[in-house]
Amino acid sequence: MSGPAPAVVPNSTGRIPRYCVDNKIKGRMKRGPASPRHPAAPKNPGDAAPSSANRLLPGQAGYPLSCALSYLRRTSETTVGSLVFLTGVSASYIYRITSGERTPTWEVTQRFAIACETEPEDLMFL
Repeated sequence: MSGPAPAVVPNSTGRIPRYCVDNKIKGRMKRGPASPRHPAAPKNPGDAAPSSANRLLPGQAGYPLSCALSYLRRTSETTVGSLVFLTGVSASYIYRITSGERTPTWEVTQRFAIACETEPEDLMFL
């Protein structure tokens, strides 16, 4: 049994040597394709991860806000990367609040609106 692989150290130009990259690729090719990943089953049925079945529906609290944020994101020239930077939340969370899977706090909603060049007060009663 061999020990752990030595750490790859960039050379003096700051680049990783070609032979290190080639060795890494050869090792991955020997292993073959990755096996498919399956999500772990939740311990309690109520702990299931959100799915499309858990999205907000018309008439539910938070649905109008979700629609408004989604509309703002699509119509503004602000990219998701910019929203991530300006709101301080992850891209995943941006997608989840615009799809209705999550309802953001008022603080996040304010930052989202400002990032999309909209008055946060316009969203207050949604």
